[in-house]
Amino acid sequence: MLDPYEKWYKRAFNQFNINRFVFERANAFFYTRDDNTKVRLRDVHIWSMDDVDWVTRNFLAGKKFNFYCTTERYDWTKIPPHPTRFDGHKEWRNNIFKPAQEKIPGFIKGKDAVFELDCAGGHKRVADDWEKGIAVARKIVDTCKSLGIREMWADFSGSGGLHLWVPWEQLLKFHADSEYAEAGLELVALGEFAKKFVADVALLSGAFGGPDKVLFIDGITVDISPNTRRGLIRCPYSLHPKTNNVVYPFDKKEFEELLPVDITTKFSVNYVLSHRELKNRGVPDIL
Repeated sequence: MLDPYEKWYKRAFNQFNINRFVFERANAFFYTRDDNTKVRLRDVHIWSMDDVDWVTRNFLAGKKFNFYCTTERYDWTKIPPHPTRFDGHKEWRNNIFKPAQEKIPGFIKGKDAVFELDCAGGHKRVADDWEKGIAVARKIVDTCKSLGIREMWADFSGSGGLHLWVPWEQLLKFHADSEYAEAGLELVALGEFAKKFVADVALLSGAFGGPDKVLFIDGITVDISPNTRRGLIRCPYSLHPKTNNVVYPFDKKEFEELLPVDITTKFSVNYVLSHRELKNRGVPDIL
């Protein structure tokens, strides 16, 4: 019998959905030891069929990995290809990828802004309250719509939270009018811009806190860390290693009708494989 992780990552439609989302992004895998320390592997690479094989081999060996992607996006045609095997990866990262961020115009394409909502006890001041968390997510979406945002994505984190994404194309006009416009697409400045955008929207949605701190809306944490320089966040359609839940992107109807009971019942890997039609789905727009 196939392990749920092998079953999930070897499905062709999941490979398509992951590829469709991350083809402009860098990715990283973390393995968590029994003592909760993290081992970082395959840092800053491009998702490929080789990664599918590598991930499933390691899952079958009993290692369950966190799969993250960057919120910034890249034009991979500007640099030599990533090595297809682990050998040579570090040299490619240090000698090609990192220098390209500063020296090759157009390599950095932009950076999405992400609201990371902790709805279930990830912070000591946060109640285990999915109803409240879902309401806060919808409030943030309404604020974004009022500002003229016309496309957003939303996903379940696989554990205790929700992610709301605003793609770079929707941020261009805000960036052009900001104090960070002069710095262009430099990563640190992009991170500061994304942090400020998330903080400003959160404050307009009723939050308290500041752009360099955790914000709160109605007791729900809004974490801005994915918006820092080379921010990382769980990749949509990956699996959370502790829960066996899918980091599941909602479509518009699913987001509008989402109930607290759905979070605890409808996003396990086995349920999603049995009940969801995910072929060629990508990451849907919720607006």
